[in-house]
Amino acid sequence: MVSAATKIGIPAGAILAVFVMLAAGASMASAEVDNDQGTVSYYTYTVDFAFRGTDAQTILWDFGFDNPDGTRATSDEWNPQGIVFPAKGLYTVTQIVSNTVGTYTSQLKVEILGTPEITFVTDGGTHIPVQVVKLGQRVTVPATPVKEGYDFGGWFTD
Repeated sequence: MVSAATKIGIPAGAILAVFVMLAAGASMASAEVDNDQGTVSYYTYTVDFAFRGTDAQTILWDFGFDNPDGTRATSDEWNPQGIVFPAKGLYTVTQIVSNTVGTYTSQLKVEILGTPEITFVTDGGTHIPVQVVKLGQRVTVPATPVKEGYDFGGWFTD
């Protein structure tokens, strides 16, 4: 427990982001990123965050986007869970922790890639719908496309 008279330092890099593949239905390992260093990219829309410091009295998270009602997406919970980012893109998540010694701000760039989508290009042959797959799953081999005057030679990954 921290009292108002206790002076405690807030450790550098006090942010830990745990990315959960709820949107895709599979889980991924945690990714630990030091303060203000780089970007993490994941196929997901849903992210869980965890504070790994021990010396803060208050904490505020800003997730870098506005809610549908126009308010800013923020939280004062220690470990906000299930933050759903509205779209694919790059977001700057800011964490502000403070105690009687002062305030410390960390930023983490999170790139939301959405869920993996597989597109089949048939060059004018029969249309094959896009497949959305869970990370780590295999794509279902679609029906052989038909194009007049051509024989299908197989799928490739270019």
